[in-house]
Amino acid sequence: TFRNPEGMDMKSAGWYLEQCGCKGMSCGALSVSQNHANWIVNLEGTPASRKEYLELTDLMRERVNRNFGIDLQLETVLI
Repeated sequence: TFRNPEGMDMKSAGWYLEQCGCKGMSCGALSVSQNHANWIVNLEGTPASRKEYLELTDLMRERVNRNFGIDLQLETVLI
């Protein structure tokens, strides 16, 4: 979902998200995977809205920024 932060001393985006307790966070039909904190899964098997996706990714980014001062960038392209 997010690009890994740049820099030799940086961990992966998934590591930062996991440290912030993002696994299991949800918004509508979407949830952060329990297996990998940088994956978003569809819980209901039905299409989720763009709004749900953006709300969940915003929550994830806010947690990482608040805890580590890192601004994660989306890896996905929204059309």
